[in-house]
Amino acid sequence: MYPVYVPASVSTSLVDTVRYVKDLRKKIPDNGRPYFATRCLTDAGSTRFGHHWPLELTFNYLGQYQQLEREGSLLAPVEDMAGESRSAGGIADYGKDTPRFGLFEISAVIAQGKLRFSFSFNKNMQKRDKITQWVSNCQHTISQMARALSALTPQLTLGDFPLLDLNYDGLDIMVNEKLPELGIHSLSDVEDIYPVRYSQHEPNQ
Repeated sequence: MYPVYVPASVSTSLVDTVRYVKDLRKKIPDNGRPYFATRCLTDAGSTRFGHHWPLELTFNYLGQYQQLEREGSLLAPVEDMAGESRSAGGIADYGKDTPRFGLFEISAVIAQGKLRFSFSFNKNMQKRDKITQWVSNCQHTISQMARALSALTPQLTLGDFPLLDLNYDGLDIMVNEKLPELGIHSLSDVEDIYPVRYSQHEPNQ
């Protein structure tokens, strides 16, 4: 688990937000495990990252559990749940006295070919009407995002070329100007791009 912050300056559209989060996550070392271990298991990490807690919102993507949907499979979801966040106790994997990581815990899983979300929060939280409206807004935003992304042609982002020292403007110039100058007009023809060393530059450059 690691923090993800999206500044307002880059969240001008849903597509830009998705692109930014994708590139940010690719920069996180080892999927955030060193951060989580340092933050939770060392005094230095607790001091350095203490202001990151408590979290307002946590998100956990559980993936796709195809093996649970096969006929005759050894394991099967309990009460139609596949590991999503839910109320504590009972068949949940945490007790009612277990502290939460965040005020709101959101989990997502693909089940029966559909993306399913679960929102979990304290039942005594105030302003429940606004929380309900927020959850509905999330559903609308996710549906809108799915339609917008499915209508787009594949686009390269900074995370596709981690070795290049580029910003988004430089990436657009490379894709729309430099690559066509080299006769490359399809992104499917690009597997990776590496920076040249100083010794590889032409003498007049």
